[in-house]
Amino acid sequence: MLEHYTTAIALGVEPRGEVDAAVTLYTKDFGKLTAKTKSLRKITSKLAGHLMPGNLVQVRLIEHGDGNGLQILDALSEKPKGSPDDLFRFLNFLVKTTPTALPDPGLWYEAERAVKEGDFTPKHYRRMLAELGLASGALSCDDCASRNVAYFVPGEVIFLCANSMRKLNVSEDDAIRI
Repeated sequence: MLEHYTTAIALGVEPRGEVDAAVTLYTKDFGKLTAKTKSLRKITSKLAGHLMPGNLVQVRLIEHGDGNGLQILDALSEKPKGSPDDLFRFLNFLVKTTPTALPDPGLWYEAERAVKEGDFTPKHYRRMLAELGLASGALSCDDCASRNVAYFVPGEVIFLCANSMRKLNVSEDDAIRI
């Protein structure tokens, strides 16, 4: 059994059974991972408030030697800044663009700064995409080759200008303004 202490951003919670849950975290030391929690959905749970999506969390994980994955033992959180809509759009961006179990220090520090400062601006998204290796150099629209790229669509991993967004009927909810 191994214990790990790390800083993480809580990305989401998925129910497992009646009272347990699986929490998706983007961590400084391990990248994106999913860890189980016992009794998270009980009304008396002390972890539930700390593992809300968007919270910056100091977390203690235990890794079982039987290949049963990770379990969260303790968590202490810091509330995020910024509007909830912008925060959840950012969390969705992280879920869709970050690989599982691959730590990236540059990307981690950009993500941590965004949550701490509430910085969810197009300029910040461009820096995050550059850290991911998706937006290096001059960008062009994947539809019309225009240099006026204004959006990134994480689900499709494409860059679009405003005209192509309208032409292709891509919803603003499905794209990130960069």
